[in-house]
Amino acid sequence: WKDANGKLLISNTLETVTRIKNTKTFKTVSSLRIKPKESLSLTCSAFSEHFPEPSNSRKLEIQLKYKPRLSLNITEENIEEGDTVVVKCPAKAFPANISYNWFVNEEKM
Repeated sequence: WKDANGKLLISNTLETVTRIKNTKTFKTVSSLRIKPKESLSLTCSAFSEHFPEPSNSRKLEIQLKYKPRLSLNITEENIEEGDTVVVKCPAKAFPANISYNWFVNEEKM
């Protein structure tokens, strides 16, 4: 197992080997158990002593859902009574369909 950067992932792997009846072949299944903290892509690579050139799987993209991450930005720092103030609230989330509610002194606008 490799991550998007080609780093080999060997912890939390389990391999099971089963002999196929009526043949001289074996079936090997490799399982990877992970708890991703960010979106990632994985590939599986297999090789043997008789076939040292690895065979690679297609990439598997794992896109994590996460709630909006917000920040508040104000355009002016020195504000006087009567001034117009612009406050921006950029958000990042997946999925990206975000709805906003604004509150002033805990009252919904």
